[in-house]
Amino acid sequence: LAFGTEALGGDRETQSLIWLLSRPIPRPMIYLAKFVALLPWCLALNVGGFALLCLAAGAPGRQALRLYWPAVALASLTFAALFLLVGAYFRRPAVVAIVYSFCLEVVLGNMPGYLKRVSVGFYARSLMYERAGEFGIQPDRPGVFLPVDGVTAALVLVGGAAALVGLGMWVFSRTQ
Repeated sequence: LAFGTEALGGDRETQSLIWLLSRPIPRPMIYLAKFVALLPWCLALNVGGFALLCLAAGAPGRQALRLYWPAVALASLTFAALFLLVGAYFRRPAVVAIVYSFCLEVVLGNMPGYLKRVSVGFYARSLMYERAGEFGIQPDRPGVFLPVDGVTAALVLVGGAAALVGLGMWVFSRTQ
């Protein structure tokens, strides 16, 4: 959330974005470069932080790391793309991103039925449940959660990230 919203929102607020846009680089490439620059930080901090927590837990943590790191990495990729788009579109991107994270993501992610499928967290949890299924771990109420299979979840997260980056490039190239 912090890196994604600040990548463009911070430049807008400090008015250094004007300097960047005066260079002979197409706007979509500036947006893509911002995404490529923030992605290693997001992945390193999220997956690295998850790894540290898992390793601190001993043997069960190492098993959790082995099972769940792909879901954490793919969710981090998608959230980075989403929050960069928020940073490109809104004037106060951090506020919008916090509202999205704590209201929409939590509310939509816990709705019964199919409405939860607009939530990034739903697909990350679906990946996690599939990976942990061989150990008997499943949703409390599988008839309410209705997870998708792991391949579908991974494809939605990667495709969603690509679509959000593409949409962000388009939005950023058309805003003033």
